[in-house]
Amino acid sequence: MPLLPAGSRQSAHSSWRKIVQVGPPPTNPTPGPSVVISRVMKGETVLTIGTFDGVHRGHRAILERVRECAEALRIPSVAYTFELPPRAAIEGRNPRLLLPPQIRYRLIGRYVDRVVPTSFSDVRSLSPERFIAEVIVGELAAKAIVVGERFKFGRGREGDIEALRAGASRYGYTVEGVPPVTVRGEVVSSTLIRDLVTEGRIGEASRLLGRFPALFGKVIRGDRIGEMLGYPTANLRIPPEILLPASGVYLARAFILEGWEDGLLYIGTRPSVGGKELRCELHLFGEVRSDLYGLDLEIHILERLREDMTFPSLDHLRVQIGRDVERGRARLRDYPPIPERIGG
Repeated sequence: MPLLPAGSRQSAHSSWRKIVQVGPPPTNPTPGPSVVISRVMKGETVLTIGTFDGVHRGHRAILERVRECAEALRIPSVAYTFELPPRAAIEGRNPRLLLPPQIRYRLIGRYVDRVVPTSFSDVRSLSPERFIAEVIVGELAAKAIVVGERFKFGRGREGDIEALRAGASRYGYTVEGVPPVTVRGEVVSSTLIRDLVTEGRIGEASRLLGRFPALFGKVIRGDRIGEMLGYPTANLRIPPEILLPASGVYLARAFILEGWEDGLLYIGTRPSVGGKELRCELHLFGEVRSDLYGLDLEIHILERLREDMTFPSLDHLRVQIGRDVERGRARLRDYPPIPERIGG
């Protein structure tokens, strides 16, 4: 049990907390790491705090610094992360996540010893002073804190890195601020990446992420219109909280069980067949597969080939899909032949 400052006590809300322990990669790419329950940290830690949605270049700069500090101090590294972005809760809007939480935890776990997910609702009413005393010190036993220079915390986002430094002498921890990462003059942020993905600007989003944007979904049965057109598709069920790119046709790479295949990803309402519901459909360039139903796929989005379009007939649609396939195959020359899976 960590030592608490004189006169302080463990907060009621922190008596139980989920700890994610990152184990070996699963055979199915989408399940996240196992979660066990622990009261508090046993011993001092190097701590970072944030949502880390996307685990982009800026996040990785912070996480790498956390790892370096933990190795130097020879104590565990911990990432305290919110399941959903606090700003979405504060503004009362639905989240638009770049990654499912379990995949995000697994990526964060490549850098730290422990990932501690929490619901923002559990701590949103805490003042910065109480958050430091009850969570950072009382629950997480921080010896060193590493956060981005623009870090905000506490009720109404009232606390910042200077508030953390103000408590350093009282509680005996150190604070290090990591400067923002810039790419081609743009400060890397999850908000900017979400905007780029929403607009279908995949190349720019990939540069800021340091990898391709990805979707994770389960293959479900569809109405087999693609098969009738000669281009069978796997229909994907994407969790509603996950951000989808702009409607259109994308060059994509799908990880299926232990392998991967290239293909086209369609996102849209299928206006040429009178569709209304937003769909995600994957057509693979390889042999037709009938073993995909029920599988969880990891889809890397390489680039946008065109926007969604309405065609006067199914024949016109079939011709255009053929052109999309031909163009997509040609564009693959610009992408690495040995891809890396995100989800483990």
